[in-house]
Parts: sequence; structure tokens; C-alpha cells
Amino acid sequence: MRILDISCLLIMPSALFIYLNNRYLKLLPTIGLTLLALFSLLFILLTGKFITAISQKAQEIQLEFNFSAAA
Repeated sequence: MRILDISCLLIMPSALFIYLNNRYLKLLPTIGLTLLALFSLLFILLTGKFITAISQKAQEIQLEFNFSAAA
């Protein structure tokens, strides 16, 4: 994965979370972003426990990262 792909994977969900916070929750931006990120993480973890195909795909993606090849 290139740095642009990684930054896109981080910015897009946070933009969605900020929009949902402003539209529905109306909490302070930091608190809303933190809560939505926490709930989405818990959802992903619970989904991974019950659907093993998702967990296996996540492990495959994790193995593709090459941390020794620094840019």
C-alpha cells in the first residue's frame, strides 16, 4: 500500500464520522469522533468473531504490509 492509500483509509472514515456527528449526535467534534470510532471498532471486532472469513481476510491484508521497506 502506498502512503496515499493509507492516508485515504484514515481520512475518509473520519470525515464520515464527523458528518454523522454534526448531523445526528451534535456532540463536540472530538468526543463525537472518538465515540463513533470506538463503536465502529467494536462492531468490526464483533463481526470478525462471528464471521471468520472477514477475520481471515484482515489477517491476509495485515501480512501484506512490509514494514522493513521504509520510504
